[in-house]
Amino acid sequence: MRRQAVAAGLVAATMFGCGPRAGTDVGNGATSTFDVGAYKSGLTPQSHPVPFADGVVVTEAWLSVGEFRLLPGAGCGDGDLDGPLALEGPITANLTHEDAASGRSEEVDVQAGAYCQLRAEIELVDEPGSLPADAPAELVGAALFVRGVRADGVPFTVRSTRGITLRLDAPDQAPFNLAGENALVVAFDLEAAIAALELDALEGPSIAIDENAEPQRLTGLEGSLREGARLFRDLDADGVLSADEAEPGRALAVGRP
Repeated sequence: MRRQAVAAGLVAATMFGCGPRAGTDVGNGATSTFDVGAYKSGLTPQSHPVPFADGVVVTEAWLSVGEFRLLPGAGCGDGDLDGPLALEGPITANLTHEDAASGRSEEVDVQAGAYCQLRAEIELVDEPGSLPADAPAELVGAALFVRGVRADGVPFTVRSTRGITLRLDAPDQAPFNLAGENALVVAFDLEAAIAALELDALEGPSIAIDENAEPQRLTGLEGSLREGARLFRDLDADGVLSADEAEPGRALAVGRP
């Protein structure tokens, strides 16, 4: 299954309840689901395959995200404190699709109130049986896999076996509030990530980027994913992040390098 069960034994009792997922326990008062997608103001919903202004066409862009942690409070500062585990995941998504990760995660209880940060991990896929049926074999043992064609027709692939830590902070230290039911989406700017590869500078009949071939370009893509990550609300809870829902001013939290 794409979603794994919530690791209830690892969740701090001060933030998440042990009762029904509907959030009826005393002291909770809110629930949340998590999803993963892509955003680009004015370009969502995503088309498949995804064409960009520079002529690059991305046919698939897979990644696996897990260990979603919400940090409560008005300000998180620069410390290394981790929040309690909200959802273990993983959520495996193809960012070229409108519904990048079909459906949403299980509903989890959260404490109603202010939050200053979300942390998550783009992590290696170590259980092939949990992948969607259309996921490529290259994703097994990797954290992300991208396939596409440059404007001149040269095909390219990107594969990384390095995990990526995501830290999304509430903008301008203005915390976001969770109350009632909340459908949260961690979304990525796929166009900026591909642009960070600087594909036009490479030569050859085909291009393969990984830790051994062009590692500095892979590092650039990873940095773009970190900085370009955004946390949005799926306001209609339909599993698809629309252009209106992904407007820059609607971001609850933004990624940092």
